[in-house]
Amino acid sequence: MSVGLEPRPDLRKTSFLPGTVLVWVHIVVAALAMVATLPGRSHGLGLVTEPLLADLHLSRVEYNKRSDGGDQREKHYEEFHRWRRGKYAEYNKTDVIFQ
Repeated sequence: MSVGLEPRPDLRKTSFLPGTVLVWVHIVVAALAMVATLPGRSHGLGLVTEPLLADLHLSRVEYNKRSDGGDQREKHYEEFHRWRRGKYAEYNKTDVIFQ
């Protein structure tokens, strides 16, 4: 039994590709869904933050200080600068300045 292969239609000759329209429909629906859920996402953060503030007895300022990560970030960069200065010192480049 031989299987005959039928020639594929040349898609370049057709002006309408159904797959292309379907992709754009999906993109438009996804964009509308993202826009429609934006208020829920921003207000939804309050559903988590407010009870957390009440449970931990924190003011908004204290919460922002703790969640900002500024202290950790500063420690990380100090550690990185020390490491980088050590690496440069291996090549006798001791006049490196980080800002």
